[in-house]
Amino acid sequence: TKLYDVLARVAETYPRRGMMILISDLLVDLADAQRGLRLLRQRDHDVLVLHVMDDDELDFPFASPARFEGLEAADQLTCNPRALREGYLRALDDFLASIRHSCARDNVDYALIRTSMPLDAALAARVEAGTGAQVHEIYGSTEAGCIATRRPVAGLGWRLAKDLRLSVKDDGKV
Repeated sequence: TKLYDVLARVAETYPRRGMMILISDLLVDLADAQRGLRLLRQRDHDVLVLHVMDDDELDFPFASPARFEGLEAADQLTCNPRALREGYLRALDDFLASIRHSCARDNVDYALIRTSMPLDAALAARVEAGTGAQVHEIYGSTEAGCIATRRPVAGLGWRLAKDLRLSVKDDGKV
């Protein structure tokens, strides 16, 4: 993916100041991505990068001989992961440090998110940290209005709106 092209189109489509959130694994040309993020900041957008990575990518827990297969290409690597672990984690640390550095330099908010963490809670936490305001998710419809709310950061379930009661009929319908 040519991320700069995508972000340049976003900048053209939304010329007024706004909040742009990029959710990506960032397995792209980093210089290209940095140019695009910088462009959004130059257009006065607030920019948040949620860098999503799998736990296994971050921890590299593999110990037995394995075959790794590429998801976007037909590449395969059969190896002893223990022999690669130290070098892989060092290269990963360098990769992440480079991303954090470029985001900080360009005043782009950055968060590394594990795939084991619910994305809605991660996003809400970043928005709350940046704004100081609580994020509430609202479930409802134009016909019924607000039915229930929840705070993703709190990790609690849905709360019915005030004075709203639900019941289950004999046929199982709500």
